[in-house]
Amino acid sequence: MSKTVRYAATAAAIAALAIAPMTSAAAEEMTLPYGGSLQLSVSESGPESQSAVTLNCNPNGGSHPQVEQACDQLSNHSGLVAEIGAGDSMCTMQYKPVTVRAHGVWRGESVKYTETFSNHCVAVRDTGGVLFNF
Repeated sequence: MSKTVRYAATAAAIAALAIAPMTSAAAEEMTLPYGGSLQLSVSESGPESQSAVTLNCNPNGGSHPQVEQACDQLSNHSGLVAEIGAGDSMCTMQYKPVTVRAHGVWRGESVKYTETFSNHCVAVRDTGGVLFNF
């Protein structure tokens, strides 16, 4: 077989592989949306006393101090912060209201969560103990 014929045959084989249909697992993996990217904040009494972090999941990263645990919590609740539920820690009855916010995107869907709690400890506890613990 001549070099030209071999090159042509090789090129045809490569082209066939390039346009061959993907396996269903490979196609599904490409269409699954990534985890998410959220901005999380805790405000005590106005924006001047606000703490904020970023949380990226799948791949995990950002400035949140407990990225792995926070991403696991969100993954277990389909990114719905309100569905996470309360942890089992105890808090004082001190009244120093905080507002927590989460906004961003989780698996292609917009996330907007805002809630005010009686203090930071209650906010952390009532959102699962991890997400707003910074």
